[in-house]
Amino acid sequence: MCCTCRQRDCHEPTRHHWGSLIGKSPEGGGQQALVAAALECVNSQPGGLNGLIERFKEKGLGDVVTSWISNGENQPIAPDALHSVLGFETVTNLAAKAGVQPDQVTGLLSQILPHVVNACNAGR
Repeated sequence: MCCTCRQRDCHEPTRHHWGSLIGKSPEGGGQQALVAAALECVNSQPGGLNGLIERFKEKGLGDVVTSWISNGENQPIAPDALHSVLGFETVTNLAAKAGVQPDQVTGLLSQILPHVVNACNAGR
């Protein structure tokens, strides 16, 4: 299900978030593919956003992800911690889709994913 329009069959979640997320990405428009991959990652999780939140909680990072969905300041996440949450396969797939090396993806995602999760949670 798309985290913006809530349509189960939405094939354009990236378009829904483009304006708000690209401006917040660490590399601007140069990381559009990574933002798109991050959105796909959230939307494709078993359970969607709630499933991703549960994965953070299972890894002891519930306070971090909770900060992303609340109105306060987003807590940072270390690239290694994010890699632990997402797992090797997801990180490798995201890197391939974004056109970056797997060892770069968690560093970039650690800056982008809080904004993606926050945007996906808007209106809940």
